[in-house]
Amino acid sequence: MIIGNGRASAEIHPFGVIDEIPRVRLNERELTLNRKALNMQIPNRDGDGYLVDMNAWTPEIGRAMAEADGYELNEKKWEQIMKAREYFEEFASVPPIRKFAKYINEDQKDVFDLWMTGPMKPITKYGGMPKPTGCV
Repeated sequence: MIIGNGRASAEIHPFGVIDEIPRVRLNERELTLNRKALNMQIPNRDGDGYLVDMNAWTPEIGRAMAEADGYELNEKKWEQIMKAREYFEEFASVPPIRKFAKYINEDQKDVFDLWMTGPMKPITKYGGMPKPTGCV
């Protein structure tokens, strides 16, 4: 027998409730992106998850990589990824966070708060750029 409360369902066995199954509600756009990510062939990546061939990057591949890694990219994060790519194309280098925050006219703390980690590593990884020199 299956029971549920709208957030999760569980199967009842003689020995108690086991096999809890979380339910996730996605809007149509998220479902489309998830289907594309599941069907996309992601190019080879190195041990840190960066593309071996940066020229293989497309926005779809960047999103598929994040999906495969279980990393959520909202629109604000995606805007920052695209701004970092713009910077990289203009200056042929990955900016340190201080320069990047200034480049996008954001407070450095707000950028950190958005990414909840050092932002340049996921920005460059999912943006198909080289690993920042300051990241280990």
